[in-house]
Amino acid sequence: MNILSAEFFKYAIAIITLIIQIVAVRSGWVFPKDKIFTSRKNISEFAAALYKNSNDPELQRIAYEYGIAALTKDKNLTMAQRKILLKCKNPVSDIDNYSKCQHLISVNDEKRIFKWKKWGYRWLYRKAVEVFSLVFYFIGGFLTALPFLYEGLASPAVIDRINHLSRLQKLSMASYLFACGICLALICLHKVSTIAIAEKTIKANR
Repeated sequence: MNILSAEFFKYAIAIITLIIQIVAVRSGWVFPKDKIFTSRKNISEFAAALYKNSNDPELQRIAYEYGIAALTKDKNLTMAQRKILLKCKNPVSDIDNYSKCQHLISVNDEKRIFKWKKWGYRWLYRKAVEVFSLVFYFIGGFLTALPFLYEGLASPAVIDRINHLSRLQKLSMASYLFACGICLALICLHKVSTIAIAEKTIKANR
């Protein structure tokens, strides 16, 4: 088992490093929201530069609106909603939080800036997602630990079958379970944390 663990960690580190490098090259190591901000900021600055040369009021308006859109980092709000969003009690954190959970909440009005997008999100949906996410989070943790604990959990017949596998087969099976467990746990944590951020953002602006 010690040999299997050493081999597993040796190959796992190499595989994880490769995945990180591929993701970094693919995305330029820039998060999507940062890409949105940078793109709109560049357009705003470009339109502002054109306005200085032409004095065209339309270019000034475009520069202003793209600048506001860059600040809010949203994808589909109207200009009126973006101005409401800028009136948050704590715009630095609230706008960042909104960008993380805008599939759950929407911009409402100046008195109550945020609201749940759907009625079910107010309680039933959130509680159901939280319960299922926690259940599957622990399942993911169990899958992650299983390659190291199977000898104490599996029946003698199963252990005997595993012991007859080649080292490569054991490594492949352990890597698969470890990867599935990590992915499942991270997805569930993301769902729970997103709901928590949405709840916090709504309450902070009531």
